[in-house]
Amino acid sequence: MESIDDHHKQQIIGARSSVSLLFYLMTLSSMVVAFVFFTGWAYAYHYFAHFKVGLLALNLPIATYPGFSFWVFQAWWWLFLPYVCLVVMLVFF
Repeated sequence: MESIDDHHKQQIIGARSSVSLLFYLMTLSSMVVAFVFFTGWAYAYHYFAHFKVGLLALNLPIATYPGFSFWVFQAWWWLFLPYVCLVVMLVFF
């Protein structure tokens, strides 16, 4: 009877570890998406501020801000290195 109980405990521990891994991956991916969105918004804000045009006046759709982040990451590609290292450490360790 004890071996069945031990087997059941191992299944619960395995399920909890996979749920916690999924939680960490979701948290990390949401942080990356927020970072990309904020980077694009900051680039657009400063770019249009150079021409003295506000972002509210342009009424840009939200989906355009991650597109603006492309220009930032093209010049400063190393900004993604900490996030890539976190994902690798999370998956393999």
